[in-house]
Amino acid sequence: MIKSGFVFSRGRVALTTLGIFLITWLGRADAASVTVTVTQRAPLEAVSSSGDVTGVSEATVGTHYTLVSTDGQHVDLQDAQGAKYRIAVSATDYTPTPPAASVISPPATNSVTQASPTPAITNSTLTPEPVTGNEPVMSGSRTIQFSGASPPVLKRSRFIRYDFDLNQEHFWLNVPSAYDGHEPWGLVVYISPEAKTEELPEGWDQVLNDDKLLFICPQDAGNDQPNSRREGLGVVAAQEMMKFYSIDPNRVYASGFSGGARQAGRLAFHQSDIFRATIQCCGSDFYKPVPRASVTDADRQAHPGDYGLVDADAMEVENAKKQVKFVLITGTEDFRQHYIEDIYNGGFKAEDFSATLISVSGMGHQPCPAHELRDALNFIENSP
Repeated sequence: MIKSGFVFSRGRVALTTLGIFLITWLGRADAASVTVTVTQRAPLEAVSSSGDVTGVSEATVGTHYTLVSTDGQHVDLQDAQGAKYRIAVSATDYTPTPPAASVISPPATNSVTQASPTPAITNSTLTPEPVTGNEPVMSGSRTIQFSGASPPVLKRSRFIRYDFDLNQEHFWLNVPSAYDGHEPWGLVVYISPEAKTEELPEGWDQVLNDDKLLFICPQDAGNDQPNSRREGLGVVAAQEMMKFYSIDPNRVYASGFSGGARQAGRLAFHQSDIFRATIQCCGSDFYKPVPRASVTDADRQAHPGDYGLVDADAMEVENAKKQVKFVLITGTEDFRQHYIEDIYNGGFKAEDFSATLISVSGMGHQPCPAHELRDALNFIENSP
């Protein structure tokens, strides 16, 4: 039988688990002496007494809370007025200590245990064991499946669907041969306009290898699917990859082509805590209408309808502006060229986002060539 307990030492509480991660919710009396201080900006979730998220704000550095519980990845907190919150352990001064030899088990009436969510994002290397033949690989390309339910997400957007049965979902994965797990690599989560995409855009393989980037593309997430599903599978792809591979969380980028590029931009607004940059080929949106300077009457007649607007809450816009670098790529033969130019000039540039526009002579409506992919990555990784 697997048991869990707590070690009390100088006001800190250590979670002891054997075999699997467990969460044990503490009663207030057990945690009352433990003070946790916020040390860096991070999403702070307000939670109800039943554990439901009722709102998300940015934590104020230096604020003190009382510890309610921890699973090693997140801490549940309470302020002086009794309001409850949840925040990542990494954004606080609280560090769960290793288990000690003496373990005091909490009373059965005050504890409830359940399976832990996804382990914290770290740079550790986890090598999956072969199970079904379609599991993640250490090198090469294949269509894979993850298992179980969707991993929990600290910062949740009302525009994204998070509940998936991963046994029913498929992802196409590319792991360059140079990856060995000994150092953290970056990750490109690519959203395609097509239902099935099982190859890299032409010329991207060498660039990904040189820049140390893994690549994953959710399947059945094409233009015929709801935005909420397409974004949600992008989030799942990023989180699951961080479980199986050594990923630098500051080098997780959302990318895509056409309608998939627009989803990459949506992910940057809605999930800026996960995605630090975008590489958007021939598709873009902004959070509010922009002046039409380049778009012509001929453009409107050829492609009628509204284009280029993403719904986002005020805090999502603020966080995206602070945390994300946007790369918009178009071509002189791209039918969306003028729209993307207006979105960049009248939106991202006008409002001083960290963004750049790459225009490719002669390129039509297609994923960008290797040279422009290198330019995009150079902006993302070397610009201030």
